[in-house]
Amino acid sequence: YFQLQNINTLTTSGELLMTIQGAFAQAESEGASQVGKMAYQRKFQSGIRSHGSDRTYGFGVDEYGELCVEPEQANVIRFIFDLAEQGVWASKIKEKLNKENIPSPGGRKWNDSQIARVLRNVMYKGDIILQKTYRDSRRISRPNRGEADRWYIADDHPPIVDPAQWERVQ
Repeated sequence: YFQLQNINTLTTSGELLMTIQGAFAQAESEGASQVGKMAYQRKFQSGIRSHGSDRTYGFGVDEYGELCVEPEQANVIRFIFDLAEQGVWASKIKEKLNKENIPSPGGRKWNDSQIARVLRNVMYKGDIILQKTYRDSRRISRPNRGEADRWYIADDHPPIVDPAQWERVQ
């Protein structure tokens, strides 16, 4: 028995009322979710990046909320790109960084996949991709492989590596 709503679920009419209220609540929740998604899409269409981009290794946020280069980390990124441009494999770059005790983004030792992610990340040439992930119907974050719109914004922020070098490394 729900005292606030005066509904007894042991009766047929009470069960019907609960079902109807549940349907309205579900519709309201889905509507709010759609409004939230639309707000993000409008931001992305306007070129406003999400908050996660400021956590990319080599970047920080200045007092105006704009992406800025973190000099110490940027030197590591340039070092990685310089080695890759010379033909050094990711595993050898990892070994060199770990041998020189240069901490990874998480403060631990570097691994091959971290090096590969750095070398593929367009943020290091000053561009950004928005909506790289999306939430499915069960609210699980998944990589966006065409399920939702994505936005590529060139010259969004100061680059760490020269765009021509970035292209050569690719």
